[in-house]
Amino acid sequence: MGRIKAWAMDMEQAFGEGMTQNPKTLGDVLEFVHSKMHVVDDKYIRELWHKHQEGDMSRETLKQQKEREKTNGRKED
Repeated sequence: MGRIKAWAMDMEQAFGEGMTQNPKTLGDVLEFVHSKMHVVDDKYIRELWHKHQEGDMSRETLKQQKEREKTNGRKED
């Protein structure tokens, strides 16, 4: 494995660890990753954050949709 790939994987791992700390903001995650690594690509961490947030939004939307379907199904019965 190349050094760059290993560095990127280390950054992803630090991001994942940072997400387990229940961060409130992107800044919290960036601060955590910087505390774990000397060299960090802030742009890459931002991209990971936004992908994670979009995933959370998608899961929340699906959950709301299922609840609506349950509610609508009860009304029709």
